[in-house]
Amino acid sequence: MRRRALVLVNPKAGAGRAVKAWKAARPLLAEAFALEEWSSERPGHATELAERARKLAPDAVLAVGGDGTVHEVVNGLAGSDVPLAIFPFGTGNDFARALGVRPDPRQAAAVLLGGRTRRVDLGRVHGHYYVQVAGTGFDAVVAARVNASGRAGTGAVTYVRHLLATLLAYRNRPAALRPAGSAAPPAAGPILLIAVANTPYYAGGMKICPEASPEDGLLDWCRIGDLTRIEVLRALPLVFSGRHVRLPKIDTGRAPAVEVDGPPDLPVHADGEVVGHLPARFECAPKALTVFVPGG
Repeated sequence: MRRRALVLVNPKAGAGRAVKAWKAARPLLAEAFALEEWSSERPGHATELAERARKLAPDAVLAVGGDGTVHEVVNGLAGSDVPLAIFPFGTGNDFARALGVRPDPRQAAAVLLGGRTRRVDLGRVHGHYYVQVAGTGFDAVVAARVNASGRAGTGAVTYVRHLLATLLAYRNRPAALRPAGSAAPPAAGPILLIAVANTPYYAGGMKICPEASPEDGLLDWCRIGDLTRIEVLRALPLVFSGRHVRLPKIDTGRAPAVEVDGPPDLPVHADGEVVGHLPARFECAPKALTVFVPGG
């Protein structure tokens, strides 16, 4: 008897490349799985579809798209025992990168067919789960601009373009960060940004919290202080390797939750989606998601 898999396809992911890649992957799975395909039609629709899929208790839910698609699907599956398979065919595939799933139809199909799963942590802020990185400050403003442009989830090139445009007018804002359980005074002062990460990558391969792990029950945070524009431009190339954390004015840490206070007009993003404003509490949701991972 074949297992049942519900396939949630974002037809716009990767400018249509997700649909093409899924067509190549589908025959590799057809013998092992009875496949039922649903397409997301608007922002937030994949969350609705995932909630519906969750109630049907299939053997797997497949998210076909990029990080935006995964973010929405996870918000429909979080806390359930329904396992998620990621088919990373969008332009930004950072959660798949963190799990070792390559953007290749055969390899993605092999991960699902291999049947190996792990329970992983999620982050949560303002009632939204996230798989990668959430935060506030400069990158949240950039995320708002990317989303407004209709190019959300389009990877590092688009992100850097909007980053540079935002940098021309952005002014660092005051904020205070306090890790949960800490008796020390909060780290306060002007910041470029604060990132609170479940996995290392975001924005198309930027390694903002290089040691973050979705299996330790903790969130890593990176507080980038009062950098000048020149300092930002010097630091930017280092983020792709994680070497920015060695620079002055940058602090890092790890905690089960992080509270951030600051101007109430400063947005908060989760996986590049604006989900509210400050103040905010970022929490780890331990082992909240089951996901298929490569064997070995």
